[in-house]
Amino acid sequence: MEVKPIILLNNSCNFRCCHCYVRNATDETPIDTIIKFFDNIILANNADFVRFAGGEPFLYSHFHELALFLCKMRDKGIDLNFTTNGSCITDSIMNDLQIIQPNMVKVSLLSLRENKYNEIIGSNHKLSDTIMAIEQLMKSFTVGINMTIMKDTICDVEPLIQFCLSNGIKDLFFSQLTPAGRGFVIENKKLSKEEIDYVHTIIDSVDKNKINITYDDGCHCGFYEDFVLNWDGDIFPCSALVSYPEYKIGDCDSTVDEMRKKINELCKTKSKVCFVEDFVKY
Repeated sequence: MEVKPIILLNNSCNFRCCHCYVRNATDETPIDTIIKFFDNIILANNADFVRFAGGEPFLYSHFHELALFLCKMRDKGIDLNFTTNGSCITDSIMNDLQIIQPNMVKVSLLSLRENKYNEIIGSNHKLSDTIMAIEQLMKSFTVGINMTIMKDTICDVEPLIQFCLSNGIKDLFFSQLTPAGRGFVIENKKLSKEEIDYVHTIIDSVDKNKINITYDDGCHCGFYEDFVLNWDGDIFPCSALVSYPEYKIGDCDSTVDEMRKKINELCKTKSKVCFVEDFVKY
């Protein structure tokens, strides 16, 4: 079974997104822990694709040191992917990304309506600045766009598709609201089955030769495949569970087989497709 590693570089962020499942603090994952995760989990299990997120990964204070290490990992044939809110694209970050040469940088663009965008991110950061950052990144890298769809942003789905088509963006990722962390208190904004079907109808009408649209509609689960490294070296089976230490399945000294046994124990209580809905009660 495939291993899909995810590394959370930090839990600090300059946004306060209403749906974020990472509890904001100022912790960072040590470089030594990241190297150990690569050695014991990624390379040992022949994983060829690693996702980096946060927090906001481009606020990571050791990013240049990380870039030098990741350059070596890329030379081993490992694809590297970053997810960012697009607010920290400095010259220094661009230079380090040139060293890393990621296969994609995903930018979260949660609405194309300025007021709604600011409401969701909990910040006055200008939507136009995020769009400028996307344009800057596109000059050097493949850029994808992320959007978490909620009841009050379902009207942004079609405009965002058109935005991507108009700007030559080939990869668009939609996801469902996950009721964990801050997202737990806005669970009522999660789409109904009828609304999910409506989004699928919109996506199905788009020319697949012009754009790749991925919709994580909450109808499948990455358990058994996702191995998420948190800042403290603990490993979780889902990014949405990192704020809940009781669902840790191991650390960098654990084997994948050992961690999958712990996942099996969690699975005994499964009643819903999304395990987070079973586990998270606060």
